[in-house]
This record gives sequence, C-alpha cells and structure tokens, in this order.
Amino acid sequence: MNKSQKLNSRRSVLKGVASGLGALAFQVMLTKEALSQNGTNKNPLAPRDAHHKAKAQRIIFLNMEGGPSAQETFNPKPGRSLFKFKKHGENGLPVSECLPHLATQVDKLCMMNGMYSDSAEHINASIQLHCGKSLSSRPSMGSWVTYGLGSENEDLPGFIILNPSTVGAGSKLFGNAFLPGIFAGTAIGRNLELSDAKNSALDKSSQRILLDRAQERTRKKSLLHSHNGQLDALINSFELGFRMQSVLPDLLNISNEPKHILDSYGVGKRPTDDFGRQCLAARRMSEAGVRFIELVHKSWDHHSEIGRLLPDRCREIDQPIAALLKDLAQRGLLEDTLVLWGGEFGRTASAHHKGGGSGHNNKGYTMWMAGGGVKPGFSYGQTDGDGWEAIEGKIHTHDLHATLLHLLGLDHTQLTYRYSGRDFRLTDVHGQVVKDILA
Repeated sequence: MNKSQKLNSRRSVLKGVASGLGALAFQVMLTKEALSQNGTNKNPLAPRDAHHKAKAQRIIFLNMEGGPSAQETFNPKPGRSLFKFKKHGENGLPVSECLPHLATQVDKLCMMNGMYSDSAEHINASIQLHCGKSLSSRPSMGSWVTYGLGSENEDLPGFIILNPSTVGAGSKLFGNAFLPGIFAGTAIGRNLELSDAKNSALDKSSQRILLDRAQERTRKKSLLHSHNGQLDALINSFELGFRMQSVLPDLLNISNEPKHILDSYGVGKRPTDDFGRQCLAARRMSEAGVRFIELVHKSWDHHSEIGRLLPDRCREIDQPIAALLKDLAQRGLLEDTLVLWGGEFGRTASAHHKGGGSGHNNKGYTMWMAGGGVKPGFSYGQTDGDGWEAIEGKIHTHDLHATLLHLLGLDHTQLTYRYSGRDFRLTDVHGQVVKDILA
C-alpha cells in the first residue's frame, strides 16, 4: 500500500468513526484539532492552575439579548420609569414591580449601574461583550476561560451555550477564533434537544470497536511524528465525542428532577417553561463541572410598546432566575459560581411616552453579578438623572472582563495567546479589575 492509499484508508476509518458517533459528536471532534499553548498535557481540557487564588470556579452568563432597560428593571429614574419600584433586602436595593421573584433574592445581587461600552449597534456591542473588541476574529470570553482553566469534567465540553443567536453575530459570540478549536463553545438549542448525539445504525459496543481501530492508527501515526500535538489532540477529542454521547444527553434530561424543583423554576407552565428549563440545566451543568455556561434570552430590543413587551420578557425570566440563585445557594454552589446578568447595552429614557419605546444606550446601563466573590446586596455606580450616561462607578466592558477573570483566579494581562506575531488577550490592552465590588 503506497502513501496515498494509506492516507485514504485512514480517512475512511475516521469517516466511519464520525458516522458512528453522530453529527454532534463529530462536530466536537472536528473542533478539537490542537493542544493549548499552556503545555503539552495530552488532554487540552484538563484543569489548569490559576494565576492566583480564585473566588469562582465557573460562570453562568444570563445574556438578555437586545438590551434590557435599566430604568424599568433595577435603576429607577423618577419621571422616566414607567413602572413602580420598591426597595428590597437589607440594603434597600430598588427592584421593579415587573420582577417580584428576583426582588426576594436581591441580597445576593451586586448591581453595576455604571456600565458603558463602545457601540450602540447590536452586533458590534454583542461582539464586544463576548469577545472584548468589535471584531469577528477574537475568541469569546467562554473560550478564553476554558483556555485558561480547562474543564472540571473530562466527559463534557468546558464551554456550553444554550439557545444561541442565529442571526447577526451568531457563532462569533461563542467561537474560538485563533484559539485551538477545542475551546469553542458547544451550542445547544432552546429545547435542550440533542437529536443528533446518538447513532441509530451502530450500538455503543460497535462504536467502541470502530473508535479503537481509529485510535490505534492515530497513535501509530503520532509515534512516527514524535507525538505530534495535533494527532494527540485528535485522540483525546475522539474519546470526548464518544463519552459525550451518554453524559451530555443525560445531563440535559431534567425530567428526573423532583417536582418541587421543576415547579420552582416554572417548568411545565407558561411563560416560564423555556427559560426555566435552561436555568435548571445550567444548575446541573454547574454541578457537573462545566466551566462556562451561557443562556440566551432574546427580544429585549424595545423600540416600541415597552410598557407591554418588557413585562412579558420579565415574566419569562423572573421566576427561573430567582429559582436558579436560590437553588445554587442551597446546594453550596453559589459561593464559587459567578452569575452574570445583562445585555449588550441598555436603553434611553428619552422616548418613553405612554408606553412607547426606547432607543439604544451604550453610555450608561445596568448589569449585575451574584456569588463567586462579589459583594452581595450591593449597589455600585450610577447614571445621570435621565439614565443617559454613567457618572459614578463607571465600568467599561474591558473592566468587566478583567474582573470576571480575576474572580476566576486569572490575571487578564497574563492570559494571552500568541497569534500572527503578537500576544492577544480578552481585554486587548485595556481593563482594570473593579476592586470595589469584590467581597
């Protein structure tokens, strides 16, 4: 058999493995082509040492896509806000009447009312929130986190995104860009379905035989090339794809949760069922060791009828998020799980008139964090009287990223990857850790 025939034979075996493992597993395998530059560990997702002692071990990002209005949720402006606010918790943090469940959890929240970013356009602002710069060639923060720390579970991806965007920036928001492909986010649909994770043509034992054959060939090839890093990574990715078939579908199957847990998240009723399932799945992923989990809730771009539409969006998320915070706390997970809530920017108040609408506002808006080493029941920063611009405690997107990484034990100036002749990082050449919000 000549060299060309041998290569075609190997490709045929790998193609058979791909067919046996199913489309989802093959997608995972295709992205696992290189080892991290952190070292030569054969498992590129193996846990790695942080730069300093970490407060958080993982992140759950609750992405309110479209830009929620701070003036109607957590930062009231007299004469501008359409809804009533009351003060809640030990420190009297204001919460809108649209969020009665979250009001009961306000002592867990660290409000950041002075957020600002560089763009008031959805796609650019979303890319900056996720990737640090409004460019399509930068890795997502979930990819940076798994690159820096690895995963806590060798049978699962380190970065999972639920209900991802299918328009606009799309996969750029959870892509690995120039980082090795193993650090890309694994996207799962809104209904937590993994119909392509199983293969109806081959049972598990047959797949194992096929995979072992492919692995043997790949190992021999690796030995011939002095343990070629890409081939070693391919071996690990095949194994991960195989293991994921059993582990990931079971993880996403919430039907075996107790009824009182399902009820607390609002599963099985409208309008909370969809996001309730995602929040409960996020808790299960946190327990299982997934390093970065993003949940996307859409349709917060209220240019009109905000008086009707915003309460609808709030009803969809209010009970599920409150249940998630309470559940994490009761299980002892909140202390080392950092929960982040917010959108790519906020809204203006100038267009509010009889329930009209509001425009985009990247100059001053609210996000909040909970758990994972931030001050609970704390409010930091403020916008001006119209809610137009941050004037106190200003936090740029770069500062947010620097702070998130710091809480995970990573120095944002040291978490770098050399590409195209320079060292890149999530915060580019900017960013300061916001020490005032650290517990």
